[in-house]
Amino acid sequence: HQEHMAVVAAFDFDVRKNFEPQIAQRFGAPIVQIADMHPEVANVTLRMGTSDGRPDVGVGTALDFMLGMDGETPVAALVGGSASSITMPVASVAGVRKVPQISFSATSPRLSDKEAYPYFLRTAPPDSLQGMAFWQFIVTYEIPRAVCIYAMEAYGQGLYMAMKEQANLAGQSSRLIGVKLRYMPVTFVVSEARAAVDQAKSFETPFLFLSMSGGMIADLTPLLQEANILTSDWQILCSEALGNVETFPRGLMRWNPASKGAKYPQF
Repeated sequence: HQEHMAVVAAFDFDVRKNFEPQIAQRFGAPIVQIADMHPEVANVTLRMGTSDGRPDVGVGTALDFMLGMDGETPVAALVGGSASSITMPVASVAGVRKVPQISFSATSPRLSDKEAYPYFLRTAPPDSLQGMAFWQFIVTYEIPRAVCIYAMEAYGQGLYMAMKEQANLAGQSSRLIGVKLRYMPVTFVVSEARAAVDQAKSFETPFLFLSMSGGMIADLTPLLQEANILTSDWQILCSEALGNVETFPRGLMRWNPASKGAKYPQF
């Protein structure tokens, strides 16, 4: 939450450099210079809300913003959410209300459907591209079979399905096996998660993908330790959702989509 608050504050600060000369003079030119800026931009107010990592809270916050249910003026646009599981229901509401929404990290391929989400945009690539990269890893290193534990929500399931699509297109569906795990952002049921881990081990392959939110990976980690999976005998791969890599053994691979455009050195 602190990181997100800092991003919003920095964004507001940088925008104001475009029309408040005293700020630009003291702190330098804006990183993002707005050409032909409408004079009313100076009257734009940024507001901050939270999803607390939960779709129901995220939708509630979005409704407060869009309908003015919190006593404030309804917003003209939304930035967020960070997770696809939160972004998708919010995008459905934003489409009905005709409120533009842009996300910086929601990557579910389903969000690319403009008929379902006509007012949604994003600056991060969809997981259909990351799925290609994960599948190419399997092919390049001649991995005979890999197993993926994925959460039954937009992000986890979307990334797994993107990988599975590549396996199907190659006529090698059996090289990637999926083990589904119920999405549990509030109450993590250990018995369900342990059953998924045991099922993954039963396929007798040391190559394990984890496709779920960072919070669920953190909850799952003790069970992986208990099952002796966090050893050098296993190769574990995760997406950028994994936050704390220190709890995993050397050899863990975390994939990060990267974009290094012209303005990258300024950050």
